[in-house]
Amino acid sequence: MPRPKYIEANEVIYEVDDWFVEQIKRYPSLLALCIAKQIDQQAKHLPKLNSWSQKAGGVCHEGKEPVFFEVEFVNEIGDVPIFLDINVIDSDDYLDYMLDNQILKSNETKNPEPRSGVTTESDTRIPRGRHNNEE
Repeated sequence: MPRPKYIEANEVIYEVDDWFVEQIKRYPSLLALCIAKQIDQQAKHLPKLNSWSQKAGGVCHEGKEPVFFEVEFVNEIGDVPIFLDINVIDSDDYLDYMLDNQILKSNETKNPEPRSGVTTESDTRIPRGRHNNEE
């Protein structure tokens, strides 16, 4: 199955692997949207590295507590980034990404008040862990 492509003004800016799509669908919708916005904003600015996958950390402030995450991607010279995987991480891992200057820089600011409406239990549960050898 071909990878979904994200197009801006007739230019493909990145692609996502099926596994990435399956993983992001597990997250609450506000968190998934926050992550997607950061990817949209930063895809063109990710470092190029042939033959190796890379990771970058990010943070979303959509709930009471920030949610830290990492995305794995391939971004080869002459091609667009392909996002492979996404995982929720802890603040220590995020700080490591910051120290290594490997973070998605968000243009959003934390909302001082929660968004209107009721927060259900399903909105606050965040799936954690990796798909390889962790249960």
